[in-house]
Amino acid sequence: HRTLPSKQPRYALNVWLHIDPQADDATQTLTHSDPVNEYQCMLQAKYLKCAAKILYDDEWRQSIIESHQQQSDIEWLLNTHNNDVTICHKVLSSLQQAKNAYHTMQDIASIKDIQHRYLMHGKWQNCTIDWMC
Repeated sequence: HRTLPSKQPRYALNVWLHIDPQADDATQTLTHSDPVNEYQCMLQAKYLKCAAKILYDDEWRQSIIESHQQQSDIEWLLNTHNNDVTICHKVLSSLQQAKNAYHTMQDIASIKDIQHRYLMHGKWQNCTIDWMC
């Protein structure tokens, strides 16, 4: 974990939330009749890490480079990150019930200005992140 440079002192609080692997699979309740459901599907806890890796791929990459000294460590971490991002794309693109949401997420991820890269456009604003599901 890292933070960007700051001129003022800062404090960090890390909170780790764990999900019961036996919890019901929310994708079973999704239907094509409600277009918001496909966007909600992408924000389920089990897909949220992938969504974050796709949305913030460049920043993640930069963080790895700036946070490590050894070139061998950087290369290994970048290779691991690249592999993770590839897996995330495969997982999210394979969700038949969320094809439009995945393509919209890719469009948002391509926005260079991080201040404008968020999931508040269109149907995303009707979604909630249920951390405990």
